[in-house]
Amino acid sequence: MNLNPEALRPAPDRVARDPAVDALRGYAALIVVIAHTTVAGIYQVEPLWSTLKWLPVRLFWSGHQAVILFFVLSGFSLALMLRGNGQATRTRYWLARVARLYPPYVASLLVAMLGYGLLRAAGFDWKPGWMNVVAPEVSPENLAAHAAMVGKFATWTINPPIWSIVHEMRLSLVFPVLLWLTLRFDWGALLIGAAGSVAYACLFTFARDMLPP
Repeated sequence: MNLNPEALRPAPDRVARDPAVDALRGYAALIVVIAHTTVAGIYQVEPLWSTLKWLPVRLFWSGHQAVILFFVLSGFSLALMLRGNGQATRTRYWLARVARLYPPYVASLLVAMLGYGLLRAAGFDWKPGWMNVVAPEVSPENLAAHAAMVGKFATWTINPPIWSIVHEMRLSLVFPVLLWLTLRFDWGALLIGAAGSVAYACLFTFARDMLPP
């Protein structure tokens, strides 16, 4: 199977930056920053939060939705990159994605563990549930799971926001295959993917609600 999209559909010789996409990224990043810097307070203030969450200003605290927008924009940008660079190989693409995502991922874990260490040295007693985050678990097993970035592991036990990087890394690695399927089968691939996603969501919800804990 030839995964090179160039074999299926012509692409422009040069892919320029899109100011509209950059603007959307900027807005999404700002929303994520606002959500994370205020999550410790505003969600707990009543009746303020019960009022704000039904108003248009709720957009400024839509951090999770902004991350989903990042995923969509990332897929759009990766598709342009793969189609616009006919000389790029899959290996170079995968290496580039790992080099872009993995070092910041590891750096965030190191900074988080350094922060925990400094807080403990200062006598801070970390309580599970503070800011809705569990107590940090810095064990060899947990660190190995985070380093491998595979399987199901508790991303919230060291640095909760890294869950998005984990998903982006996994999606990036399979993205050339997804792009090939989309270009090869057009709407058929999209419909099958949408149906599969809905089926998975329904099955997951059913298993969560029906199976014993």
